[in-house]
Amino acid sequence: TPSNSSAASDVYKRQVLLHPDLYQLIGIFSRGSKRSREVAAQFRMPLYLNLEQLPRDIQIACVAVGSSAPEVMLGLLDRGVHVLAEHPQKTGPLKIAIEKAELRDLCFQVNPHFSDLNAPISFIRACHEKLEESKPRLIHVLSADRAVYGTLDILRRSFGPLDAMELDDTVNQDGFAIFSGRFGQARISMWLQSAWTGEQLLSDGNSKYFTDIQITAVFSTGSLSLLSVAGPVIWTANLSRAHPTRTFCEYLQDASLSPAAFSQERVDANLTTLERLVRQMETGWASPH
Repeated sequence: TPSNSSAASDVYKRQVLLHPDLYQLIGIFSRGSKRSREVAAQFRMPLYLNLEQLPRDIQIACVAVGSSAPEVMLGLLDRGVHVLAEHPQKTGPLKIAIEKAELRDLCFQVNPHFSDLNAPISFIRACHEKLEESKPRLIHVLSADRAVYGTLDILRRSFGPLDAMELDDTVNQDGFAIFSGRFGQARISMWLQSAWTGEQLLSDGNSKYFTDIQITAVFSTGSLSLLSVAGPVIWTANLSRAHPTRTFCEYLQDASLSPAAFSQERVDANLTTLERLVRQMETGWASPH
């Protein structure tokens, strides 16, 4: 399947180039930055600077072009290209893209990415096990604003449809948007760190972000915590209800990953999403995720 990708996403290029039996990288679309030109030269790929230059036989575009994303997404859909878009995306263009895709019988997906990494998968599975025993009483979330889509996807896969979430209070404080409300029977609080520091707009991966995604669910029997998308996932038993022969703290997924190993996890997670898109293209099957 031919793929088009922006130079901003090395992960997409790696996943495609590692599977030449499945995908063929046709070229790189960008705004012509020095970085994009270097990447195109490195991979010996054509560099396209406007949509009109793109070949007509492209089937899939992986769109990760920052503020230009809405224009690029909609232009690609107009050309009959299936789109896998990176988050975050603004609500308005996202709704238009979904409508365009439906009208043209195209596949359009926003890549959740984080939900298919090993630590979030372990957290989601553990939540399902705990939910068989009891409902959470409290859910606390700490996330970068750029990771909201992935955060909500993990919450949905862990605790059920987001229709059950009602946020009734919002406060902006010390660089955080703080939301509170209910998610089903549980109280939920969400602290989202803003990309705007008052002096600069933080880029993706900037070291001034305090975390990526942290989620803690408090049950009557203990607390389940995802401390990062790289792990660990920890179950901490309620001291008064702990099993007499077990430790209070149990690591369900450790975080002994090297940066290189985690980078490969990200490639694999993106490949999983791309495979879902291809399956939808070929069969009409829509992933429950």
